[in-house]
Amino acid sequence: MKLTTNDIEKLRTALAAAKVISSDVAVIGDGKILGVNAQKDAAIMSELQLSIPVEAKIGIGRLQELDKRLALFGESLEAELKQNDRGDVISITLMSGRSKMQFRCTSLNMLEKKYPKQNEDTPVVIVTLLKNEISQVSRAAKTLGAETIVIKVASSGAVHIECVDSNNDQFVINPEKQAEFVDEADTVVFVYNADRLTSLLDAGSKDYDEMALVIGEYGSLTGIIKGHSLIIMPQATGE
Repeated sequence: MKLTTNDIEKLRTALAAAKVISSDVAVIGDGKILGVNAQKDAAIMSELQLSIPVEAKIGIGRLQELDKRLALFGESLEAELKQNDRGDVISITLMSGRSKMQFRCTSLNMLEKKYPKQNEDTPVVIVTLLKNEISQVSRAAKTLGAETIVIKVASSGAVHIECVDSNNDQFVINPEKQAEFVDEADTVVFVYNADRLTSLLDAGSKDYDEMALVIGEYGSLTGIIKGHSLIIMPQATGE
């Protein structure tokens, strides 16, 4: 069973998106890619329609390694999948011209409890940042060496984003666009890991003039990068 040129391009794009959240574990199958980072505070849960049968699953326990091996070859890359008796892919052979390299997949049994199956957090509000706002939030957090970024949304729709340094010096921005509530308007306050959120924002600023961040009832924050849904979980505040 082989991947088409279009499949390989889709796979490369999905891996590039997963790299944004430092995901190193993923499962591809049933028309989706599902993966999580080592800290389990960020995930990729997105559609990935390949030409292979949907029931054929690919377990990736070294996602960054697969990304590196795909990058080693040029555009004339071919990929052949070897399956076991259950139909799961156990290895991927990458070929280009006279060159060949193998990537061993990870048993799905080993990954079963390591990746999320779906995001059950109901969306409540959408925060939209313009390109210059994205850049400013990211640069401010890095300049201050902030560990966290706080996003507040008032019931009026006004958005307030802030972060502080070790001396409690504060950066604050009130984005131009009002937030959009999915249902009833209510005050929302969540805290996110600064490194994780700035990685998402930096990636978004490369492709979009504005970026929509969908925040769920329990604080999950979803952004679209390279056509794939990346999810960042909020930090526990003890409140």
